[in-house]
Amino acid sequence: EICRSFSENTDDVKWTQAPKEARQIKTSVVRTAPFRRRTWMTNGPSEDGLTTYICGGCNATKVEATVTAETDGGSATVSGDTISDILSQMEGSADEKRVSIDTAGMGKVVLDQNSVSGLTSADAIVDLTFGEGTLTISKDVLNTVSDGTSPISISMNGVQKEELTDAQKEAVGDGLVFRFEASAGDEKIHELGGTVTVSVKYEPKEGEDVSALKAYYVDDEGELHLVGGYYDGSGHFVFDTDHFSYYVVKGAQENGGGDDGGDMTVYVAVAAVAIILLAVLGFVYMRRH
Repeated sequence: EICRSFSENTDDVKWTQAPKEARQIKTSVVRTAPFRRRTWMTNGPSEDGLTTYICGGCNATKVEATVTAETDGGSATVSGDTISDILSQMEGSADEKRVSIDTAGMGKVVLDQNSVSGLTSADAIVDLTFGEGTLTISKDVLNTVSDGTSPISISMNGVQKEELTDAQKEAVGDGLVFRFEASAGDEKIHELGGTVTVSVKYEPKEGEDVSALKAYYVDDEGELHLVGGYYDGSGHFVFDTDHFSYYVVKGAQENGGGDDGGDMTVYVAVAAVAIILLAVLGFVYMRRH
């Protein structure tokens, strides 16, 4: 079986069991330029908890490890020693290193500066798994969020409509609203300096056309800005963003508001053409009379 993903820069995957071999095959289709397919094969986790994959068609390798964060109140924490131990086990020639941090259902995770510097030095991709979904974060984003000295916190939480302004409530309607936040010390970070892949839990309504679902950034004035994304067929909606704030997942906008005013641009263009045409006709009329 092959899980095909038709969204750019995504790696949507599905596990299958090889029929005649005691191994699992992880097959993914990645839409890039040009379109290519990669098949990752593995024997599963080793005794040290690492899982190594080998690309069947390109001979690339990647290694993954999962860390369960310690919970304290409403947040999860990961120490630099924990990350250092994992990264030391990953040392080698793998083309990609991936660290998955399980927040044990919490909505916020705190990484100390040693954790951040270790992950960025290793050029590792980080998956943060929260109660509401997963954020996949690159080295560039970690570098942007970090101030070099303070712990960083990243959160992903569902939003009750009571938290929104009246304008935002009207804009999001009955859509599913989430808030993503990042901070270094006491300073909140909105612009991430790179791309974060968001996978939020989404249960389609009865009879809902999931192909019409889109993610929108909700600004302070209640305007919706189209981000895009797709429903992955397994209970998650996936999209990319480079900005943390409020987001809503809902059906495509009918009034054009969710497309950053794209329809309004068309209306303005048509009006401009009409004005020019009237001016030309007026000029011709005056010349003839």
